[in-house]
Amino acid sequence: MYFIIYEKDPKPVSANELKNRILGNNPDTTRILDRLVKKELVLRETCSENRRKIDISFTDSGKLLFIKAHEATKNAVHNFFEDKISIDEAKELRRILHKTRV
Repeated sequence: MYFIIYEKDPKPVSANELKNRILGNNPDTTRILDRLVKKELVLRETCSENRRKIDISFTDSGKLLFIKAHEATKNAVHNFFEDKISIDEAKELRRILHKTRV
């Protein structure tokens, strides 16, 4: 969910798009968003152009936390795979995984 918000930044992402892309059901998405809003990591606002649409975006602290976590994860994954697959294989794996994303 965090990466979906991050890749759209600075534009907001709709709550419905989040739900569809993470393949979860609406109550789960709503509960997760409630927790993130309560922790002040994301903002949930009614879209100014469509009052039925809910826009989700990072707060400054939420974006900073995501960047730190993403960097740590990237380093851990790189360290895990660096002796197992080549750079070209890693690029091909990334391409295939990206292609299969919903």
